[in-house]
Amino acid sequence: EKQSSLVPSTDKFFVDLASNHPIYLSNTLYLEQKGWKGVCIEGNPQYFYPLARYRKCTVIGAFVGGKEHEDGTQVEVVMKGVSGGIVDDDMDNKEKKVKDSKEKRDLVSIVTIFKHINAPKVIDYFSLDVEGAESLVMADFPWEDYKFRFLTVERPKEDLQEALKKHGYRYLKKLSKWGETLWYHEDS
Repeated sequence: EKQSSLVPSTDKFFVDLASNHPIYLSNTLYLEQKGWKGVCIEGNPQYFYPLARYRKCTVIGAFVGGKEHEDGTQVEVVMKGVSGGIVDDDMDNKEKKVKDSKEKRDLVSIVTIFKHINAPKVIDYFSLDVEGAESLVMADFPWEDYKFRFLTVERPKEDLQEALKKHGYRYLKKLSKWGETLWYHEDS
C-alpha cells in the first residue's frame, strides 16, 4: 500500500518503447493498473495481440527510429522475442552475430508517433529499451517540445547521455545488471 502512494494516478501518462510482453518484464503494467494512461509501442508482431488483449493503453505496432522526414526508411530487423530488434553493427543485434532470419521493416520516428497519439508535452514516464537503438530513436528529438519527468534507458550510449544532460536530465542510478538506467528531469 505504501508503494501505491508513490505512484499517483491523476492525469499521468507513460510511453513504453519497446513494450515486449504485456505482463512479464513490463515497465508500465503497474502504472496502468494504478490508473495511468499511455501508449505501448512494439515492433515485434508476436506481442501485438497480447498487448491489445491484456493492456488498456493504446498499442502501436512500429519499429521506431530516425527523424520525421525519414519515416518509411527500411531497416533489417530480427524477431527473436525479448532481444529482437534492428540489425546493425551499432545495435545489440550486430550483423555478423545474427543467425536468425532477417526481415525488412519501415521505421517511424518517435515524433511522428507522439503527434499521432497527441501525446502530452509533459510525459510522466518514458521507458526506452530498444536493444541498442536508443540513440537512433532520440536522434534530433525536439527536447524543447516534450519533457519526460522520469525515464529509464537501457545502456544509453555516450551521445544520448550527453543529450539528456544537456536538456536538463540527471542520472539517478543503474537499476539492473543488464544496464537499465533511471533518469529524471531537473524540473520534476
